Amino acid sequence: DTPHALDGTADLVYTGRGSLMWLQDLDAWAAVLYRLLAPGGRLVLFEGHPAEWLFDVDADGGWIATDYDYFAGPEASKGWAPEYIDQLSIDDDDQAWKFARAWTLGEIVTAILGSGLRVERVAEHPTDWWNGHSDVREEERGRIPLSFSVLARREN
Repeated sequence: DTPHALDGTADLVYTGRGSLMWLQDLDAWAAVLYRLLAPGGRLVLFEGHPAEWLFDVDADGGWIATDYDYFAGPEASKGWAPEYIDQLSIDDDDQAWKFARAWTLGEIVTAILGSGLRVERVAEHPTDWWNGHSDVREEERGRIPLSFSVLARREN
């Protein structure tokens, strides 16, 4: 949450690049975005595509299906993948639980619309920002969405 003194002060709010997976209440998140934006203010969201969780890369550099459930909801775990934090001095079993989830594209857009923002554009992109699939063969690239963007506006 943000201080109410900031209500209506932002001409632009940017969020994304891996932030949504840590949120447990998209409606509350979207309500804060709406509250922060001034009339005419814009939201720019750039995030990893939830469909990316459904695929992995095989030894030959091709896409293969994972067993991830697109509609599963949050997953609890301890420890961190080395892409986030290499190695902590605390054993994984002694760390606090963390909860991550891949919100569906529909849930994300619905939360933004439900806040009162007007969605002006939704786009899906075949690239990511984290270079998480550098081992994908060239001919396999561009076959699945790896990121998406949303542009929304608070009306006057």
